[in-house]
Amino acid sequence: MRVLGTSLEPRIHNGATVDALIGEDCAFRTTKGNILLFVSGAQSIPLAKVVAAEPGDRWSVGADGGIIVNDEPLRNSAGAPYRLTADRSALLRLYQTEYAGVIPEGTYLLMGERPDGSLDSSQLGLVHRKDVIGKIERVHE
Repeated sequence: MRVLGTSLEPRIHNGATVDALIGEDCAFRTTKGNILLFVSGAQSIPLAKVVAAEPGDRWSVGADGGIIVNDEPLRNSAGAPYRLTADRSALLRLYQTEYAGVIPEGTYLLMGERPDGSLDSSQLGLVHRKDVIGKIERVHE
């Protein structure tokens, strides 16, 4: 598969080719840091985002837009902390309230690499396991 877009840079560059496991069982052994492919009503092609929190993780969105997972600031692969705008924070705070600050079974907090968010959980909300169609295994730059 070829990745289009810059939301995963510097981990995966626009135009990079990736090998992915596709299919129903691909995400059952997913851990934080894995890159999942999922479908969304917002896009006609699959999106690729990083697992930032998984079922059972405690999480919150601070007043400054920072995301905390298991008592630690959430950071992208370059070490930059996420700082979401008020609009992007609002959607995640609704999920935080609804699920008492715990990622529910069968869902993931999926983020791009941009500290201010991208077309990821900051705009789409938590992603359900049934919408995951694959997991990126290898990147060919």
